Amino acid sequence: MFLRPTGQIAGAVWQDHLAVPGGNYLLTLAGGTHNTTFGHEAAMQFLDANGAVLTSDSVELDYDVDTRGDLADYAIGPNKAPAGSVTVRVVFRNLNGDWVKADAACLLASVPANPDTPVTPDTPATPETPVTPNTPATPDTPVTPETPVTPNTPVTPETPVQPEAANTLPPT
Repeated sequence: MFLRPTGQIAGAVWQDHLAVPGGNYLLTLAGGTHNTTFGHEAAMQFLDANGAVLTSDSVELDYDVDTRGDLADYAIGPNKAPAGSVTVRVVFRNLNGDWVKADAACLLASVPANPDTPVTPDTPATPETPVTPNTPATPDTPVTPETPVTPNTPVTPETPVQPEAANTLPPT
């Protein structure tokens, strides 16, 4: 994603996802800019049902992509979604000029299995069925003998395995 405001006007793009209160969210991405004197950021926000921002966390995308021609790795979080959260928003902002670049953004969520069920302290285990002492054991089932191996049977060689090009990753 490339974002460049027209003139000196700020610009932003965002994407919304469902949020679960109490869930943990982590945003990872690669990003940077050509001019670090301008403000560029990525943010993760939690919103309520009315769209009001409950919490916000951001990182400045201040890596100069002209230095090495690549992007820098960034992370926001993990952040816990506050009570009342219904949306987690990922935002990329260009605050006052030049290009902001972002790629490979990934929002990871770890949410309770059933968020509506409160976590309760340890419940005592149900007692097991008691074992009656001196109960005779059932005799084992007889074992059937294995198929005998014929000596001096020639073994056929296996077909050599060729590496698959699809399993190799390009260098980063």
